[in-house]
Amino acid sequence: MKAYVIGVQISEGVAKATGKPYSIGKLHAALPMAGEGARGMMGSEYQCEPAVLRKLDNVNLPAYCDLEMQD
Repeated sequence: MKAYVIGVQISEGVAKATGKPYSIGKLHAALPMAGEGARGMMGSEYQCEPAVLRKLDNVNLPAYCDLEMQD
């Protein structure tokens, strides 16, 4: 799927309540709208492993990309 990757967000640390480490990644994208009467782009947010998002460290955002989704 083609989309504009408009941002990435990585949150890592140690939870105050449990003392356990956490690592959360989010990819923010703008997708073309589809359907009758629709035009423009819509924003979406996807959970993603931080290791995958770090591969985008040297990419200037926003960038038009092919995205591959997996469950």
